[in-house]
Amino acid sequence: MAIIVAAHADDELLGWYLGLKKGLVKSVLYPLPMSSERNYEATRCGQLLGFTPVFGEEACSRMLHAADDTVYVPAPTDKHAEHQEALTWAVQWARADRLFEYSIEKDAPYVCPLKAIEVAEKREAFGRVYASQVSDLTDPKYFLFEGTAKLGVPSITVTLSRAGKHTWPGAPDEVAFLRTPHRHRFHVRLTLRDLFRSDRQFEFFLVQRWAEATFAMVQEQAPMEASCEYLARALALLARAHYTVPTTVSVWEDNENGAEVSI
Repeated sequence: MAIIVAAHADDELLGWYLGLKKGLVKSVLYPLPMSSERNYEATRCGQLLGFTPVFGEEACSRMLHAADDTVYVPAPTDKHAEHQEALTWAVQWARADRLFEYSIEKDAPYVCPLKAIEVAEKREAFGRVYASQVSDLTDPKYFLFEGTAKLGVPSITVTLSRAGKHTWPGAPDEVAFLRTPHRHRFHVRLTLRDLFRSDRQFEFFLVQRWAEATFAMVQEQAPMEASCEYLARALALLARAHYTVPTTVSVWEDNENGAEVSI
């Protein structure tokens, strides 16, 4: 069974309705102060969806400290101040190996579209118990997507370096030496961001080998006047297409000056 930590009454339903619907949640903890109206609505939601609400930091702390359940907390990508406060509170009390996250704002990489019938059911349940927040019913970001993942969605980075030459025919007089071909050792960092698996979604060595071969191809096909910005963008585009996750690439000249592109 699972425990949800929520900053506000309605976060539990917006963030993980499917878990509530399937009866996977035994308790929802509300450690932050709420109005009596919101407490009442959370109690009604628990009656409707079969969980026990717990209110107040002291009671929530006692329960979470003793719990051996999986604990779902607001996603770190959610920048709402009180969602972050609830997350910080939870990691102080819950066992690290039991922590998962859910996205309320649907900006996390692991969320997926709900089926039309699930969207309709979620809206209906929300309208029945959270009358004080009825304006949220018009915002699709709260109802169309949902998902959970192990807390701490990772990114991975590989590095490589490769010699090459380029030139800048239009360089200003102050750096006129750049108008002729000159050699650099290009240092490259490729980061695959916001992965939806918490462990080994992509193997470092395989990504590094791909990056080495692909950057060599980029250099060979690039015009002589290609800049670090050009090289970084070209590799980032290919990496995004190949790995289908957000990507950041930086290319540095001799590890001194460089450019970065995120796609």
